[in-house]
Amino acid sequence: MGMLKQLMMSLDSELFQPKSTKQNLLIQPSLKFWKSIRKAFWSAGVCTLVFWAVFPILDNSIKDHRLPFLAWYPYDTKASPFYEITYIYQIFCASFAAYANINID
Repeated sequence: MGMLKQLMMSLDSELFQPKSTKQNLLIQPSLKFWKSIRKAFWSAGVCTLVFWAVFPILDNSIKDHRLPFLAWYPYDTKASPFYEITYIYQIFCASFAAYANINID
């Protein structure tokens, strides 16, 4: 971890900073491109999460107490408070995983 911090401090030093407006203008198209890629990843992630959260409701499988993801739990997930809590838990975990995956990319 110390090596990573040292690298980050090196990249933040004066040597690696743009020195003129020409250098700033040179990097602007790349920054705009990567910002649009980031927005595309976020949009795809949000659309996927919304689909996963809403599909059991639209599919009417919510009446059968089907969760968005198949999983085994040490309790009956078809019982009333456990089903709702587990449903929300699965969506929360999927959101966290998507957030982590998007930021890694």
